[in-house]
Order: sequence, then C-alpha cells, then structure tokens
Amino acid sequence: MDVKRVMEDEERPDLPLNGSKCKINAQPDFAVTNPVLRKFYFVPVENSLLLGAPLFPGKGLDDTWADRCADLAKAKFKLSAISSRML
Repeated sequence: MDVKRVMEDEERPDLPLNGSKCKINAQPDFAVTNPVLRKFYFVPVENSLLLGAPLFPGKGLDDTWADRCADLAKAKFKLSAISSRML
C-alpha cells in the first residue's frame, strides 16, 4: 500500500518524507472515515491533476480548459500583431 510506504519513509533518517505535503486523491467520505489518511493533504477526485492534466471531469478539467483557452486568446492577440513583412 502506498500510504504505508510513505509513512515508513517519513521515519527514514537518510531521506525523510513530509507526509503532510503528500496528496491523496479520493472521494470525500473515504478520506474522512479513514483515520490513517487524515494526516495527508486531501484532493477530491474531480480536482485531481497528473502533471498538470486533469484526470477526471469536474473542477480540475474546467479550470485547466479555461487556462488553455486564455493562453490561446493571448497567442492569437500576439500573433495578430506580427507584421507579414517581418516574415
């Protein structure tokens, strides 16, 4: 179990981990009912990201989609300012 491994590695003197900074992606009722998981940072499944990419539909996907649309709008504005004579 990954949680057990993190808890064991917290106690290692050569490479200690900070369990309070570790994230757990789970449904809210699962994280609250399990006392071992309460020390970890809880992230609801719908907000889960992996390397900046949303894993499931929900707020994480909506926020990421909005950010990419804003990036494209900026790029469109900047590209329209480039003169064709410069190319």
